[in-house]
Amino acid sequence: MRIHLFENTSVSSKKLNEKIVAVLSGKQVYFTVKWTEDAPLLLYAVNYKVNGRGWIDALNGEAIKDTDGDITILIGSFYRGDEIEIAFGMKAFYDIPRCIILISQTNPDELLIKKPETGYKRIDDYDSWEDSISTEVL
Repeated sequence: MRIHLFENTSVSSKKLNEKIVAVLSGKQVYFTVKWTEDAPLLLYAVNYKVNGRGWIDALNGEAIKDTDGDITILIGSFYRGDEIEIAFGMKAFYDIPRCIILISQTNPDELLIKKPETGYKRIDDYDSWEDSISTEVL
């Protein structure tokens, strides 16, 4: 028995091939927070929207607590020219003298943007850092 997956669709084989190539050559975008090691940090929010559409929770309702100074999350695979806005929130449980947010992509490997743009952000004991960052996929 043969199964025709696209039997009842109006998608031409050319359009289907274009979509497959676009997915395989997609630009994977990552959210990274780096901070002074051994300081506990709780990343409680990473939400993003693409081209102004609705917000998506990249943490799926979970929070990440870590002390090793590095958390990286795959946001997703996007097309060149997509506008991505990422809103984030984190809390320090001790003073964190140096913290930075990096948004990067693969295919090609690029650092898209960092926050703060120069230097580092200081997060004092039990303070939170909530902010947003916007960039375009290259």
